[in-house]
Amino acid sequence: MARLRDLLADSGARLLLTAADVVDPTRTATHADGSTGIAAGEGPPVVRVLVDRPGEPGLPDPVDAAGPAHLAWCVYTSGSTGRPRLVGVPHRAAVDVVDWHARALTLTGADTVAHALGLGFDANLAEIHPALAAGASLHLVPSRVRADPARLVDWWRRAGVTVAFLPAPLAELVLALPPAPTVRALVVGGSQLRRRPPAGYPAVVLNAYGPTEAAIVTTAGPVPPDGTGPIDIGRPVDHRRLHVLGRDGTPVPAGAVGELHIGGTGLARGYLGRPGATAAAFLPDPFAAEPGARAYRTGDLVRLRGDGTVEFLGRVDDQVKIAGHRVEPGEPAAALALLPGVRQAAVVARHDRAEPYLVGYVVLDDDAGPPPARTARLAAELGERLPDHLVPRAWVVLDALPVGDTGKVDVTRLPAPAAPPAGEEPGPGVERLVHDAWCAELGVSRVPLDVSFFAAGGDSLGAVRLANRLREALGVDVGVDRVLRSPGVRALAVAA
Repeated sequence: MARLRDLLADSGARLLLTAADVVDPTRTATHADGSTGIAAGEGPPVVRVLVDRPGEPGLPDPVDAAGPAHLAWCVYTSGSTGRPRLVGVPHRAAVDVVDWHARALTLTGADTVAHALGLGFDANLAEIHPALAAGASLHLVPSRVRADPARLVDWWRRAGVTVAFLPAPLAELVLALPPAPTVRALVVGGSQLRRRPPAGYPAVVLNAYGPTEAAIVTTAGPVPPDGTGPIDIGRPVDHRRLHVLGRDGTPVPAGAVGELHIGGTGLARGYLGRPGATAAAFLPDPFAAEPGARAYRTGDLVRLRGDGTVEFLGRVDDQVKIAGHRVEPGEPAAALALLPGVRQAAVVARHDRAEPYLVGYVVLDDDAGPPPARTARLAAELGERLPDHLVPRAWVVLDALPVGDTGKVDVTRLPAPAAPPAGEEPGPGVERLVHDAWCAELGVSRVPLDVSFFAAGGDSLGAVRLANRLREALGVDVGVDRVLRSPGVRALAVAA
């Protein structure tokens, strides 16, 4: 209730419509017609919409028609980076969303579209309005089914669903199941898709990308089953311009990494009531011909490929320095998801040791083998594909990745990796000195004696620092190559 009051006050809403019992009964009165009003001075009037009144006439159409610049909807961005901001999207952009989806999915009155996304997630507008505009049937997925991949696919089959929308983490699980033969198109979005459809999958899988500030969809493209690299987010949709810029604000060459800026007519008006935040994110578009054009600075890192498709790499503010290299955790996560036996994957940088390090979170196939052995193989396989600093130093095997209300992976709920078993105490003398040097470098109080520096959480730059620590502690030159080759504290102590 406190959050609802905050959002109502921040948005300046003049009326609250609700079909749920979310109104504080101490501040309300139910009238004879079933509506519920908030006491004077306590916020906007509240009307509880009663949906069980068959036969009642509907409300008349509004007298004043909305124009392209009027607001069509307002939605709060995620509060993960601070106080939520209210994004206002005009009708001009809303019409783009409806029109593009209806045409891209060739929706007709013969289609049955599944509506599963939460109403607080703006992407649900791509489910609802294009379907209704095309005369298709819109079927609401029961709440008990939405988060259960097997039950969801079965529900699609029984309901005759032809078009469905899913957040990427759920889509990755659905794509591993036998398909519903009625579904001809599956639209995926919300976060990075890391699993391709299997060969012969009957539905076209469309991977879509678009921030709230650019009205849901900015790029989209089909996901072929036969690809081997990271899945791209397609090409720009109608009325969108993409600029991939370096830190100096100039375009980067094709194939280079830069920050995505979105131009065109599909942008939000800005953050309502926050002119400073709007000015910082919605910049003048120097590449547009029309005067006054703006571009939204997404904060997303992408690579524009030579064929015109865009590869999403992650967030600018997710970057972390590992062993002296700037690392975007989305890159190893994408590579990890392509390995055999991996159903879902995420990579997160943690900062609870002396130096930042990467943790790999995986959901494995049932036949993938014991978790410790399997994660060791995953690390080895990633090491063959990626530079050393991109390979996670710790691993957590989960039954499923935690997701929030919008279907994106909730990194705040990912558990910290368990410390490896400490094992026996180090012996006196050199072994104790080597052990203590390892602990100081890794920022821990104890390490196993027969686990390599990398397996204990170290990296190549840390190995350089450890060699220096050992040189100071032992008075002998312990080369970095010896640290890297050593299977553990015990062996390194003997070699020293």
